[in-house]
Amino acid sequence: MMARPVTCALIALTIMAARASAQGRVPCPVAEPGALVVYGDVASPYRLTLEELRVLPQSSVQGTPHGGTAALYSGPKLEDVLARAGLPRGPALRGSEMLRYVVVEAVDGYRAVFSLAELDTAFRKETPILALARDGKPLDEDAAPLQVIVPGEERHARWVRQVACLRIARHQ
Repeated sequence: MMARPVTCALIALTIMAARASAQGRVPCPVAEPGALVVYGDVASPYRLTLEELRVLPQSSVQGTPHGGTAALYSGPKLEDVLARAGLPRGPALRGSEMLRYVVVEAVDGYRAVFSLAELDTAFRKETPILALARDGKPLDEDAAPLQVIVPGEERHARWVRQVACLRIARHQ
């Protein structure tokens, strides 16, 4: 009985990957249906299910999507999602560690970059969240299952929808 949802998810990923390659985008190579994968410059790559993301501390931010109406988005802060990666935070985030960044990768290959400092509440009062819900309901199909919401940004080019992976890297 579980094979049908997994099969449907794999078909959807295949279709989105085909669309992405037509646009010159490359989907996350380690994406897993129903999970967020954190990989790259980390000691141990890991995956978080939606259930695991729901048990992390939740935050809410007000935002207005492209051409939409204001809404209340809720989900964990990206810094909390990345905590298990063992990345430096707060006072430890300095010197050469300031060269680290996170690439948020969507199912369709869309990507956006954040420096670690942008995700750290020691550097910014409001930091991006990984939204699981909008106005208390699951995200719409075009954004689900996860969407990055960046409080205070005027343009929403980094409000990545259908997030599949977080790739950690370091500028050389």
